Amino acid sequence: LAPQLAEFVSLFLVTERAAGYERVERCQGNCGQHFIVLRTVPCYSSVEVNGFDKALLLAFNRFILLLVVIEMRVRYGVKLFHFHGQYARFGVAYLLAVLARIMQLRMLLDIRDKGVRGRKLRLFDTVIGASRSVADNVQADIVPGKFSLVAIPHAAPSVQAIDTTEMPEHFFLFVGTVRQLKGVDTLIEAYRRYRAEDGTISLLLIGPIVDENLVRDSEVQTLGSRDPAFAYEAIRRCKLLLLPSRSEGLPHVCLEAIEAGARFVVGPGIPEMEQFCPHNVLPDVTPEAVLECLNNPENIPPAKGYDLAQHRPHEVAKALFEIYRKMLTP
Repeated sequence: LAPQLAEFVSLFLVTERAAGYERVERCQGNCGQHFIVLRTVPCYSSVEVNGFDKALLLAFNRFILLLVVIEMRVRYGVKLFHFHGQYARFGVAYLLAVLARIMQLRMLLDIRDKGVRGRKLRLFDTVIGASRSVADNVQADIVPGKFSLVAIPHAAPSVQAIDTTEMPEHFFLFVGTVRQLKGVDTLIEAYRRYRAEDGTISLLLIGPIVDENLVRDSEVQTLGSRDPAFAYEAIRRCKLLLLPSRSEGLPHVCLEAIEAGARFVVGPGIPEMEQFCPHNVLPDVTPEAVLECLNNPENIPPAKGYDLAQHRPHEVAKALFEIYRKMLTP
């Protein structure tokens, strides 16, 4: 999204530190404009840790974020800050609100899933949500007129050579964080029954493993995190993509499946999928419902009714620019 957004605004992109990348990088947008990437925030969301170490890492991450906000305002004169939804959690919203009042900042909160809600959302000047389920989830927590739906940006990955030696010839696929909330426990139980009934197709899991007990002593194949191009190629090749999640906004992996023309199923409670892709929605997140899909993947059609045009990065960038403009207009 950043290269498209740079066409409309002067942009600083603050993100987590990443091995092998410069802390400060000047990048070129699609139309020649430049934007600055600042990899100054300590890793937290991309690192899976637990217990006391996780609490310390979270506190350090949020503390550095607050310092970055101050620096961006003082050094570069930035007036508008667009925050990921995770930065409304653990009391950080209240600290940001104090900074906003002292330093005359405008704050936008971008909610991508249903894990962020509460009266703290009213501390932000504007809240945007990625799906209708997110909007329904926060409706009671926001000031009327301060919420907008903005689609998740999505573009088909560029064509490139991918090493597919880790992929079986025929396989079912899960892409996402391997945890109970994503329904992986249900998926693995259904797959255990599938194998007990002499099923022969492999099950491949791509994504960071949070709940290791789910995959311990199971017959599934886990690959851990892989880059987006590898995951997209796996989606394109799989027999069936399964995301039996118990709570979702609008999963990006579903958009990738639609783009790839792949068969997929997703858990209920996502209005966009239920309206435009009803045959790709599980009736319930149960082993029985998932097992039915594993036994009869050919009965699940590739989704064709959902329009991806609203997710094109240029369209999303234009929608965001209009929101920014209104926020900065006296």
